[in-house]
Amino acid sequence: MSVPLLLVLVFISVSALTFYSTRLLTSKVSYEQLAADKLQKDLSQIYAFVPPENIISLTIILSSVLFLVGFLLADTNVVAGIILGLSMSAFGLFIPHMVTSYLIRKRLEKLNEELPGTLEILGSSLRAGLTLQQAITRNIERMPQMSAQEFNIVLYECRLGKSLTEAMDNFAARTGLMDVKLIAIASELALKHGGNLAETYHNLSKLIRERDIFHKEVNALTTEGKMQAVIMTILPFAIIVLMTLIRRGEMLEFLASPIGISSVLLVFVMQVIAYIWINKIVNIDI
Repeated sequence: MSVPLLLVLVFISVSALTFYSTRLLTSKVSYEQLAADKLQKDLSQIYAFVPPENIISLTIILSSVLFLVGFLLADTNVVAGIILGLSMSAFGLFIPHMVTSYLIRKRLEKLNEELPGTLEILGSSLRAGLTLQQAITRNIERMPQMSAQEFNIVLYECRLGKSLTEAMDNFAARTGLMDVKLIAIASELALKHGGNLAETYHNLSKLIRERDIFHKEVNALTTEGKMQAVIMTILPFAIIVLMTLIRRGEMLEFLASPIGISSVLLVFVMQVIAYIWINKIVNIDI
């Protein structure tokens, strides 16, 4: 059998195995549906109206292509090719998740920065005698972009028949931000039991600004640790690929040996443990 035909068969086999394994898990424990629901929730946070199935398919294709590239580096050494392919295909599994997580984090950070100004705008209207829903409706065009998007959803849910407190609770659940939860709780207490909501929003505005400053200081202190977690996790596999390009013969022989296979598996397990461990240390819940 010719080498190109062998490579094509390997690529088709890996793609088919990945696809049907996912389908098998779907039929038993609905793993794919759970992943799609989680991805749909993440995409909705950045207003990316893309079917989650497309992202999952893209992930599978990207992983398969990277596996084929790694397999090609090994020429006819099948064992070394599989190890290189698996090392490279791991990146394909994590790249879409990393990109989505980055976009979500940036959007939520921007929303959190806009909240103090938004509360000041609403507080001014509340002091003028408007109700909270009227204040949101009147000032929706004056709000910053991210806040305007979220409060538009709040107004839309109110038009569908939900109460304002329910819509605010959904706002808090949708973003998962502690500051939004504080706003929702304060709004609910004022709407149900009365109180000076304008003054409450003014105090919350100052509190959110102080929390945001403190959060940025903590992020500045933990950024180095987070980058170390990412770099140190990627580095061993990048070295494997780089050394294969530099010293092809020796590396292929090493990767095909029992010691090479055991070493790669051991490194993979240790890197996963180290990544989780470092993230537990540097991720501080404020």
